Amino acid sequence: QYIFCYRGTGANDIGVALSVMSLGGYRLFYVANWVRKRVQSPEYFDAISWIGGFVEISFFFDYLLSIFTGASLLKSVVLKVDKKVIELPRGFLCLDVV
Repeated sequence: QYIFCYRGTGANDIGVALSVMSLGGYRLFYVANWVRKRVQSPEYFDAISWIGGFVEISFFFDYLLSIFTGASLLKSVVLKVDKKVIELPRGFLCLDVV
């Protein structure tokens, strides 16, 4: 969804905005859950979950930044990566449906 928004094709679509805002809000509850777990169980450690959540929340905050200021820190990087994925040889990522 973020790539769709970064391309500009769905930037003004209320359905896309509602979807991204809902998922972003849900992901913010990740943080609250991690804090609660860490406070209740000091031995709690889940690095993979924290790294994945940090990446997801970074995309969400960048989306909010792009909506409110028109600037995006991740847009150019994400679109470059997306362009390279599209340019990969057919079948490289095993995405072909038989």
